[in-house]
Amino acid sequence: MSSSFVIRHFHSSGAYSAVLLSVVPWSCRIVAPTVSELDLLNLARSTTEHQVTWFAQMITINFGMVVAIYYFLHGAKLALKIFTFFAYSVGMMVLLGEMLVEANIKEGVNEALRALPAEHLSRPIVRYLAVYDSWLTLTTRITFNLSIWLFWFAMCYLLFFWKRDSKQLDS
Repeated sequence: MSSSFVIRHFHSSGAYSAVLLSVVPWSCRIVAPTVSELDLLNLARSTTEHQVTWFAQMITINFGMVVAIYYFLHGAKLALKIFTFFAYSVGMMVLLGEMLVEANIKEGVNEALRALPAEHLSRPIVRYLAVYDSWLTLTTRITFNLSIWLFWFAMCYLLFFWKRDSKQLDS
């Protein structure tokens, strides 16, 4: 069994950090990871980078599906179309799941940043939190969420309902 407690430390620069100490009695060991404002900001920015990367991969997969549907799958039998859509959906779910993990980490980071005393926050943190609370972040979140559904419904339509008219498309 271990005991844990938090020590708050204010640096001379006005920055704030928290140290979580875990003491394990029988090993006489103290573990003290420190998480500073900068660490939290870097973690928040890293999660954004990961989300954008997952989204870019989703866009790539969707363009690949459009090409596959146009050239090969438009004339395929229903069983192949169902398998393709299932594989596509599984891949998209994995990417969506990873994006949700990153979003939850970012929410935790933002909660930690908001828990810090406001008078000790650095300017970049204050500005980051201001942008995060603005219409821009809300619009970005809505766009991310709606686009994932749009991708899924578009592939469903193209695979199962779209009919290619060869004469019009090839001329």
